Amino acid sequence: MSRHAIAAVLGVYFLAALAFGFLLEFAVPLESGRHVTAIVAGALETAIAAYVISGIAPVGYWALSRFRPERAAGSLFAWGALGIAVMIFSGLATFWHQKAEISRASANITNLTGSVQDTFIRSVSTGCVSNQKKQETSGKRDVSDEQIESFCKCFADRMVKEVTAEEIMDIARDGRPPQSFQDKANRIAPACSQLILGR
Repeated sequence: MSRHAIAAVLGVYFLAALAFGFLLEFAVPLESGRHVTAIVAGALETAIAAYVISGIAPVGYWALSRFRPERAAGSLFAWGALGIAVMIFSGLATFWHQKAEISRASANITNLTGSVQDTFIRSVSTGCVSNQKKQETSGKRDVSDEQIESFCKCFADRMVKEVTAEEIMDIARDGRPPQSFQDKANRIAPACSQLILGR
């Protein structure tokens, strides 16, 4: 193989790892409210980890031949195969961990502790703030940033007390809230609006 071909293959491997990183970031619905910089950082971290871990053994083997281009094909093939294996196991581990955390819930999310509850509150609050600021920009609302933050805190705090583990599992599985979740949101939002905004 020529050096240009080797560089092209390695570039394709890294792009594949980066695509996998973004797929993993967006494939976990409960994390979808994070800022774009956090998503990019997470994708890069996953890509670099998969790229490096899968390449250690092949590069070590290739080093025995003093990195001669004509001896690169086998090592590159092994690198690609190991990369696929690492990404598969990484993806399965991520989804298993997410499912395990959600499955520990009982009938109500208030029984959850740790990252699932924190992530839910953060996701709901972040999505709420973003939506309210978009409405404000379009001229549909005339409220301050402080009022928006207070309204969304009220909304997230009340939702977390009522949403069930089954609804969280539906969101995690389908990537969208079930009708029962939407009904609760439609009931809680006006109450928080009246409390915080007086309307």
